[in-house]
Amino acid sequence: MSAEYILAGEGGGSKTVLYLLVQTGDIVAETVIDGVAAVAGGVLPVGDTLANGVSNICRQAGIRKTDISHAYFSLGGPNQREVESALKADLPQAELAVGREADGELVMACVPCFGCQAAVMAGTGTVAVGEFDGRRYFAGGWGFELDDRGSGGWIGREALAAFLLSVDRRGPETALSGLFQALQQGINMGKFTGRMELKKRVYALERKVIASYAPGVYECFKQGDGTAMEIITRAAADIAVLSAAVVPRETGLNRAGILCLGGIFKLGPEFRELCSMYLREINPQCELVFRDDFDLARGACLMALRMAGSDKNTIPDSILRQG
Repeated sequence: MSAEYILAGEGGGSKTVLYLLVQTGDIVAETVIDGVAAVAGGVLPVGDTLANGVSNICRQAGIRKTDISHAYFSLGGPNQREVESALKADLPQAELAVGREADGELVMACVPCFGCQAAVMAGTGTVAVGEFDGRRYFAGGWGFELDDRGSGGWIGREALAAFLLSVDRRGPETALSGLFQALQQGINMGKFTGRMELKKRVYALERKVIASYAPGVYECFKQGDGTAMEIITRAAADIAVLSAAVVPRETGLNRAGILCLGGIFKLGPEFRELCSMYLREINPQCELVFRDDFDLARGACLMALRMAGSDKNTIPDSILRQG
């Protein structure tokens, strides 16, 4: 067995997961750091975040960075060149590749392992990809400002908007207001200066913070809050539309499996069932597949091992599954 180590990483807008492996496929260390996916370079401290993460994982394993021979990183944002430059600066000796989650290379290497032909990824943002008869289909991934429907970022943004409308008495009172109490601390909303301070705080929120409100919105949904129910129901419907968009009407298959990836699908079983219900209404041929034992970080491990020359027949099935 080679003494060299392999680094696999997967980064979205909220978090980044790093795994350190050996060529047998065994994971020897792992760590979770801040997200490095951004709409453009220079938005996040990408270099420092990745350098600290790699240092941490090397300390866990008791190795030097120069012991890492290969590194594969899957990125959820368009700042691919920035991430690649940061990793090259930190690991100049390693053979390196940075792929985009949205291009489908990683996910389409993994979905056949779960009897699927497509995948929908819903975390801070949303994107979907499928492959049928040698043709690849894409949908979503247009970003926070114009799209990301059904994502954590979209759910949080809609909840914020509903809260502000309720402040103005232009919308109904909602339990969602309780999620934003910290934003109102020390503010006198009876004065214009108070309103402007609230606006300042809202616009200062990072995308990952806005996405972090999604579980709270889901709790309000389960409690029967009307506004939260509208938001969560719309999110499920949007994910169904996104999923159906990457499956052609005529596939020649009795079933088209769509693997669901990302934190939004961990909100709860009610949300999963809503997504499935709406998708069946659009295309009964499609079936959403939920796997709690797999995520894109495990897929990055597969890509890293292949990059390092491991034969796909010798990579253990356990590399794709947690637990």
